[in-house]
Amino acid sequence: MPIACKLTVDTRGDDQVARVVLEGVEMQEEMTFAFYLNRDGARDQTRWYTEQPEAEFALLESGNYQAVAFIKATKDGTPQLLQSDVMAVRVQYAQHEWKEIPPTAVSIFGSCVSRDTMSFDPQHRLSLQKYIARESIVSAVALPVSIEMDSIQLSSRFQREQIYTDFRKTALEQLAQSDADYLLVDFVDERFALLRWGDSLVTLSNELVNSGLPLEGKERLLHVPYERDGVSGYTLGDTDMDRYVEEFCRRVLEIFPQERIILHHVQAAECYLDLGKVCRNFPDPQRNTFRNYNRLWQYMCRKIQQWIPRCHVIDVSAGYMADEAHQWGLSPIHFQKEYYQEVMFRIYEIISSQAEQDR
Repeated sequence: MPIACKLTVDTRGDDQVARVVLEGVEMQEEMTFAFYLNRDGARDQTRWYTEQPEAEFALLESGNYQAVAFIKATKDGTPQLLQSDVMAVRVQYAQHEWKEIPPTAVSIFGSCVSRDTMSFDPQHRLSLQKYIARESIVSAVALPVSIEMDSIQLSSRFQREQIYTDFRKTALEQLAQSDADYLLVDFVDERFALLRWGDSLVTLSNELVNSGLPLEGKERLLHVPYERDGVSGYTLGDTDMDRYVEEFCRRVLEIFPQERIILHHVQAAECYLDLGKVCRNFPDPQRNTFRNYNRLWQYMCRKIQQWIPRCHVIDVSAGYMADEAHQWGLSPIHFQKEYYQEVMFRIYEIISSQAEQDR
């Protein structure tokens, strides 16, 4: 049987412990073993060479963990290297104490990740006023495109409305008319390419692809990363993304005060719970794509905070997994329910704190 490096996580009282075991090892007299525990791709803890083919590590922070094992057959021999699968671990802290909040109206510019969070409101104090989805911020600040609703050949009214909003560029107007107390923003839909449509740009969402609209021959624009003079960013065609982010922030601030904007920083999961609640990795090609998404979303989050420095930021993705049993199916952004509960708890904290300051 080939040697395998297995990583498991146990809860012992109030502590969480990672246990690494080498299975299938045929022990020899001089054989020794060392272990790394990596968190989010970087070495977090080390166990130097001993005669034990296993090790334990106390987990202090949430993250994506992977064990790396080194096996030496002799003291001066070249080590054999083995790696475990990646496991997302959420370090558990004390039970949350939910605060009372006033009835609060929320609008969303973002994705199903933010929309699904609204279903986890324990006190039913939040009301969803407007939900703008399937739209890049780039498209939201572009020129309007003439289109008839009847030309969008989709059975879902919601999907038709989102494409129509994306073309007509009415998202920010709808948010202004929603009379919401807070705006919840995420950048998950920035993963879509853009299409050049005349003098404007539209979001190449899955819904647009299936809409029956004439897409053939339209120029497709991708977010292209760059690094110049130590500064990293993205371009879209010939335009730096910074310009679109700045314009989006300028227009949003005409509607909402900085303190009433909540930035939901989503990061795609690299592993998931299958239907049997076993942690599994997404295939490597998909994980590479997810990492590219995450870098783009990190850039967006950083830039938004430069232009809206007093916005609230929720960034709790570390350690949470996707869930194959999710109502919308398996996806790196369809999380286990505990993720949405944590995000909702942070929303409650923000609203409660802001209510205290406003008194």
